[in-house]
Amino acid sequence: MGIPREGRDSSMPRQTSAGTPTRPRYHDPAKCGKRCKCPFVARYRPYPGAKPVEETFPTKTEAQKRLDEVWQLKQGGVFGDVSIPNMDLLAYLREVTSRRRRLSAASRSRYDGHLRNHLAAYIKGIKVKDFTSLKLTEITDAMYKTDVDKHMIGQIVSIIRYAYDRAMTDGLVSRNPATGAEVDHNVTHRPKYIPTDEDLAAIVAVAKERCRDAIIIAAGTGLRLSEILALDSSCVLDGTTLRITRQWNQSEGGLVRLKMKGEGFFRDVPMPPQVRDIIKRRLKESPSGFVFWSPKNADLPITKAVIGNELRVARAAIGDLEGKIVLHGFRHYAASKMLAAGVDIWEVAKILGHEDIRITYATYAHLLRPRFDQAFAALSANLPNAGNLRSVA
Repeated sequence: MGIPREGRDSSMPRQTSAGTPTRPRYHDPAKCGKRCKCPFVARYRPYPGAKPVEETFPTKTEAQKRLDEVWQLKQGGVFGDVSIPNMDLLAYLREVTSRRRRLSAASRSRYDGHLRNHLAAYIKGIKVKDFTSLKLTEITDAMYKTDVDKHMIGQIVSIIRYAYDRAMTDGLVSRNPATGAEVDHNVTHRPKYIPTDEDLAAIVAVAKERCRDAIIIAAGTGLRLSEILALDSSCVLDGTTLRITRQWNQSEGGLVRLKMKGEGFFRDVPMPPQVRDIIKRRLKESPSGFVFWSPKNADLPITKAVIGNELRVARAAIGDLEGKIVLHGFRHYAASKMLAAGVDIWEVAKILGHEDIRITYATYAHLLRPRFDQAFAALSANLPNAGNLRSVA
C-alpha cells in the first residue's frame, strides 16, 4: 500500500503542511491483523520545495506528536538547526500558483501568463524575504505607465498577496508586504476610454435589439454586465429603483453573490424611465423572469459572449476598428455623467458598488477638475486684497 499524499489531520492546526501519519509503503495488508505492529510514518517537508522526510514511530500518537513539533518549528521560521533558505520570489510564486487547489485550469494558466509576461522582468533575482511594500508599489506604478490593464495589475497584486499568506504559513517570512500596500493611491485606475454621447447614439442606432438594450441599461445605471445578465423581476423594487442582489458568473456555477460582497448584501440603483421601459418590455416577453434569457434554455440568462459578439458587429458598423467602445465603458459613462451633474462621489461609489471610496476616486479623479475650479472660485471670492490694505505699525 503506497503512502497517501500529504493531508491534514483533524487534530492539527489548520495551517500545518507537515502531513498526516501513515503506514509505511512496505506494509503488507495480507500479513497484518487487528493488532498490527507495523510502524507509523511521519512524512513532512522541512520547507517548501524540499524533499519529503520520513520518520517511523511505533504508534500514531508519537508520529502525530512529531508532526506537531515540525509545525511549531515552521511557525518560527527555523526547522531544527537548519534555517529555511531564502527562495527565489518568481519560482515561489509559480509554485504557489501551481499548488492552489481551488484554482481552475484556465485561471492557473492566466496567472502563469501574468507572471511570465508582466511580473518576471520586475522581480528577476529578488528573493522572497527581500520583497517589500515599497517595491510592490514601484512595480504597480511601472506597470500602469506601460499601459498594463488595471484589472491585470489587480490580479498580479492578488497573486502576490496570496503567495505571501502561504509564505507566512510555511515560515518563510514574518509579514505580508502586500498587506496595507497603498496600491490604489499610487496606481491611477483611469479608464482607457469613456464613450461620448455621440458614441452612445451611434452604437445604439446600429446594434441589435438585445445588445442595444444592454448598452442603454449599462449607460443608465452603471451596472456591470454580469449584474445586467442577472436582472429579473425581483430586482424591480419600484418605478425608480433597481435592487441588485447578485450577478451571473457562468464559471462559478451561475448566479452568485455580488463581487467582493458578503451573503445577503444588496445595493439600490436609480432606474431612469428609459431603463424602466426596456426592463418592463423584456420582462413581459420573458418566459422565465430573466430580463436577458437564453434562447437555448429560457431558465438561464444569456452569456457574456453573446452580448460581446453583437457589440463587436456594431462597432465595426460605426467604424470603431480599434475596439475602443466596450460595454464596461458605459459603466464609466454613467459614473462620469453623475459626477458632472454634481452627484457626491460617496453616492457615486455606493451606486457603482465600489468596496472602497479610493477606487472611485482613483478611477475618476481626472473628472473632478470642475469641482476643484468651483472650490478655487469660492475660496477666492471674498478674500481681501493685501496690496490695497494699509499696514499697521
